[in-house]
Amino acid sequence: MPKRLSCLPLLQLIFWACSTAGAQQPAAQRPLHFEVVSVRESQPNPDGSYSMRSGTDLHNSHLEIMNLSRLDLIQEAFGLRSFQIEGLAGLPWAIYTIHASSGEDTDAVLKAMSNEEALQARRQMLQEILVERFRLRYHFVTREMPSYVLVAGKQPKLRPSALKPLAPGAIARPDDPASPWIAWRCGHPGCRIDARGQTVENLAQIFVPYLEAPIADRTNLTGLWDFSLQWWAPNMSISRTPNDDSYPQPEEAFPEQLGLRLVRGRAPMQILVVDHIESPTPN
Repeated sequence: MPKRLSCLPLLQLIFWACSTAGAQQPAAQRPLHFEVVSVRESQPNPDGSYSMRSGTDLHNSHLEIMNLSRLDLIQEAFGLRSFQIEGLAGLPWAIYTIHASSGEDTDAVLKAMSNEEALQARRQMLQEILVERFRLRYHFVTREMPSYVLVAGKQPKLRPSALKPLAPGAIARPDDPASPWIAWRCGHPGCRIDARGQTVENLAQIFVPYLEAPIADRTNLTGLWDFSLQWWAPNMSISRTPNDDSYPQPEEAFPEQLGLRLVRGRAPMQILVVDHIESPTPN
């Protein structure tokens, strides 16, 4: 399988801290739909790498998705992590580009929603694409799964941030020094996160895919923080030399670089089981 060198699923990156897996759209809102949908299989770069992108402004109906696999699409559509999805083993690997939009009436409804309401509405609209174009069928089960608790050590090393939280409806911008932001990259020899103006809860949620387990924030550290963290992530990194200790295992990186500790545990978790999924139907 080609290696991801850049991963920017915006619906998850921006709203991980405020969304919950499996949350339902408010009953007062009628289900919205994409009126025009284009789906095509895309190809990685000649060197086997590929960049991912998903989402635009949540408050309009224009959707752009580039180079997402069926697993990625299900994660986006249901607000789940990869370890919460079963039933895709053995399927041929493929990535897809999707463009979808609706009319002004749908845009007006989305614009009137809160961020959380718009997020859930857009997820439901993407679920409809998966059901109609990929013939997705699924059910949910609850299983006991590995988990982590994030606690503060004696001397936390995060730096208090001078930034202010984003205003409601505002979008984080990497080129604005006054805007909270998180950037991360995985490759040789590991992964690195650089963050400004973030909560510890954001850190916990963003780190979940690398541990493939939920993380509960029990640090009691409030407010916004600036921090950097680099670690060895065997499921995301390309290679690593045996003596390269600048990218330690996550359970070593957190206390060494942030003064926080990851404690292992177990917790019940909702799992989406894929009963059936196909290659998308032609446009």
